[in-house]
Amino acid sequence: MLVLKNPPLGRTTLLAWNVTVLYAYSLSQKVDDDDDDEGGLNPMMGEIVYHRLVSVNLGILWGIIVCRMIWPISGRRKFKEGLTILYVQLGLIWRRGPLAILLNSDSTRSYMRAGEEKAVQRYALKLDALRASAKSEFELRGPFPDDAYARIMQSTLRIVDGFHAMRLVTSKRGSLSAGERALLLHTAAERAQLCDRICHVFQVLASCFMLEYPLTDAIPSVEGTKDRLLGKIYQFRREHQPSLAAVKEDDQEDDAGVNNNESTNGNGNGNGNGKAKLKPPKLELHVTAEEKDYALLYAYTLVTAQVAHELQCVQKEMEGLFGVLNDESLLLR
Repeated sequence: MLVLKNPPLGRTTLLAWNVTVLYAYSLSQKVDDDDDDEGGLNPMMGEIVYHRLVSVNLGILWGIIVCRMIWPISGRRKFKEGLTILYVQLGLIWRRGPLAILLNSDSTRSYMRAGEEKAVQRYALKLDALRASAKSEFELRGPFPDDAYARIMQSTLRIVDGFHAMRLVTSKRGSLSAGERALLLHTAAERAQLCDRICHVFQVLASCFMLEYPLTDAIPSVEGTKDRLLGKIYQFRREHQPSLAAVKEDDQEDDAGVNNNESTNGNGNGNGNGKAKLKPPKLELHVTAEEKDYALLYAYTLVTAQVAHELQCVQKEMEGLFGVLNDESLLLR
């Protein structure tokens, strides 16, 4: 056991020693147990080993029948179902929008409910233990792909860590500043699309886990939606720089003065029925965003990129396990 670093082989060797050599020694000590067929006082080691070999193999076969037919307890099945449930749950949690709740209230509420994070972490560790036990299970379909599933679980645990990091970022926020609120409102549509896209990928991977069926090569990518979000942040930054915001306010005041003068000089009447109408300025144009106002959304973007990267790693592992369907695949036979 210590030299070969193989505990199962050591336990099997000790068991063989107990059922053969020690039993033969007890026979040689004139123990009256009516075992004359195995040599009696002169133990026949060959017969003893043969009888023990047959009885142990019959016990193994009976154990397989009980565990697979009468009372089946499969670590593989529980691991597959548990991983499916975990991915569906993670998708639903992320779809809530880690930053959406900050717009609805100024409290320190998190997008993950009380106790939900601990339950997810505990469930992920339980799945990792099931994976380790499934590796030792006997299966007629072949050995359990432990290496691939170990990499999948590593990516899954990193995704759970990303969820934890996002919860810490959002839970430490008090009331939002004017710049943060304006930025979140400006990027609300892109963030909602990004959350829906990640939730969709979670559900597709969960379905593949459950069915053990090949993936298609048309799984939606998160990169395009993430790039649109970054574009909206860049647009907001250009429109709400302190110097640029002051220039825009001055321009709006000048335009308002010019339009008022034109309306009083005959281009309109006193009742406001003239052709030139003033457009109400947008509230966002009067907001000046500081650098610290972008930290919240940049943290969200980094965590989202990490989650998307780990989902791509899981997708590659599943393609190696189950294959990929393309346009030329024939399924109806």
